[in-house]
Amino acid sequence: MPRCPNCGRETARTEDWACQWCGYPLPRGSYKIIPMTYKQLREEMLSGGPNEELEAPPPAGKKSPKAKPAPEPPIRPASQQSPGPKGASESELTKWAEFKESLHPRRTAGPVFPAKPPYTRPASQDQPASNPAEAQEHTSQPQAVTPPPQPQPVAPPEQPQHAPPPQTVAPPPQPQYAPQPVPAYVAPAPQPPPPPRSILTGTLPDVVDVTVEELNLAYNTDAPATDARLAGKTLRITGVVERVVVKELFDIQYVLLAGAARQTWNVRCSFEKANARDLERVTEGQTSTVQGKFDGRQKNIILNNCALVR
Repeated sequence: MPRCPNCGRETARTEDWACQWCGYPLPRGSYKIIPMTYKQLREEMLSGGPNEELEAPPPAGKKSPKAKPAPEPPIRPASQQSPGPKGASESELTKWAEFKESLHPRRTAGPVFPAKPPYTRPASQDQPASNPAEAQEHTSQPQAVTPPPQPQPVAPPEQPQHAPPPQTVAPPPQPQYAPQPVPAYVAPAPQPPPPPRSILTGTLPDVVDVTVEELNLAYNTDAPATDARLAGKTLRITGVVERVVVKELFDIQYVLLAGAARQTWNVRCSFEKANARDLERVTEGQTSTVQGKFDGRQKNIILNNCALVR
């Protein structure tokens, strides 16, 4: 007979697929079938009823093998017999006793408490007096009852005395300050521009710093003498840009400088192709300084090979 993988005992399988001894599920294996559930089997075992292992009915068309008669167990005295399933061996009975003990474990003895002494009634209670006269004296003389203490009157709490409201003291008068007159802003008088210097006197350097106004003053005073003094000189002239002309096809690029006020002569400053990019930084109406070689005058005063200074 196959054994249970849990308890290791030879066992059969109940209707709910459990071991007949420990209830372990037996889904596989060729176990004999007992026609009852594990719960029903355990109740029958606890009640001490029969525990015969029933085999499943043989399949149709097959004859069931004849069962061999089981050997009769030796008869033991009643004192040595232990309750359990009938037909079980000594080892099975021992395991059955252990299983039953696990279902109903014995209770261990608790702590031992000392026994309480018997109650004795005091002699003064419920005992008749030995002398009837003393008993009558005790009963005839009433005991003086002290009246309960009367409560002492409690004095009402003193009402707090309200302090007089503080007198408000007026702050001392603040001195009044008269506003100081703010002097009116007086714009400074514009300074008159310095008079243009004359280039007709003194020795001129190789590079002459001059304005458009100073050139007009010299030419209006003495034009031939001015041409003679400026011949071969390099002029660094400052004026207002009146016109910017760039014609790359004809290799013409120049700037026309004029004075702040209308003047008789303007200055035409011609640029070479290498310095023509300087004209991109020049706009009409701004004040610029140009340096170039003096080349006489025609309709305007002419400077060649010019370069932009600022």
